[in-house]
Amino acid sequence: MTDCTCNEHWLPVMGWENLYEVSSCGRVRNKYTFYVKKPSKSKNGYFYVALTASGPYGRSYCKWIHMLVTDAFLGPLPPGQERCHGPYGKQDNHVTNLYFGTHSQNGLDKNRDGTNYWRNRTHDDHGHILAMPNLVRSIWINKGYRNCLTCNRVEARRNYASKTDKDFDYEAELAKCYANIMKHT
Repeated sequence: MTDCTCNEHWLPVMGWENLYEVSSCGRVRNKYTFYVKKPSKSKNGYFYVALTASGPYGRSYCKWIHMLVTDAFLGPLPPGQERCHGPYGKQDNHVTNLYFGTHSQNGLDKNRDGTNYWRNRTHDDHGHILAMPNLVRSIWINKGYRNCLTCNRVEARRNYASKTDKDFDYEAELAKCYANIMKHT
């Protein structure tokens, strides 16, 4: 998370206007005590805070900080739009690093930041290398989606075998097909 204190502006958290405020730098504080809540980081890399309802038995609700910032400073999410992080990635919840964009724009941001799961994976679930010549040739390769040619072919054979009631050894067929494809490298 980035630290910024100069020109930091505070606005009420939508839905929690009487209890919490969020800053243009992505910090959340109690409206009365001015205690700044310490953010936690989720497994997927986004920061969140636990907001607690007032009263002795108030329930806690985990809220994504980037959602609190965009709701307060950019307004409600327009239909068909997503909350997107700018060039500094999801670690930076400063209002200048957040914007509303389409799903396509959000995908391009993931490619730019190197956080696109499909583009970054090097092996499939069977341990097959996701590189040529073991890639299914499709328009999706250019968009970062890579699928295993071996698994694709063997799955088609298994589907055919199930229709013709033939015995089919999936693992043996995978090993044979993968060896055949990779010997051409």
